[in-house]
Amino acid sequence: MCGLQQYHRQRRMATRRHQGRMYLCGENILVNVFNNLMVNSKYRAQAPKWGTPGIADGCDDKSVIDYNCYAASAITSTLQQDIDDETTVPYLNYVSNKNYADAVDAHSIIAQGANDLGVAFINYALDTNRLDNAEYDEAWDFTAQRLPEGATDGAALTGIVKTSLSIAGKTYTAQAPQKFFGARK
Repeated sequence: MCGLQQYHRQRRMATRRHQGRMYLCGENILVNVFNNLMVNSKYRAQAPKWGTPGIADGCDDKSVIDYNCYAASAITSTLQQDIDDETTVPYLNYVSNKNYADAVDAHSIIAQGANDLGVAFINYALDTNRLDNAEYDEAWDFTAQRLPEGATDGAALTGIVKTSLSIAGKTYTAQAPQKFFGARK
């Protein structure tokens, strides 16, 4: 079994054919994904076959994929696949897709409309950076100016939160989770 623990990350994904997923968890992996800020993503976290862990099936049902934030702007995709799917604006798939497991993102903050969560960064315009732009701009500053409430300090997740990992005698450490979404506050 593999494991992944991720918190306090920020993601921006370009929307392309069969891409744009934030997290896709399967094949018996144990994951703990929380306090992440996803912006203009086409999909929320997905865990196919949730509740049926196995080598060729879903992720471990002890996984935690929750307390994340999915923010969306009013930017519109002109990709034909999005036009065909009627998901030209990022939040449309958050609210219309029925393939999300109930246990995934049960406490997450999920955009129901464009810019409804009030997320803002020091130097990154949510409404002007096209969804199909995969070019990184060094001038972007993803330090959050405004974030919604709803992140966890990890206290309720004490059974899963680890701040260090030892591999072959070397210990890698990370800060304990803090109660905000994203990598920088």
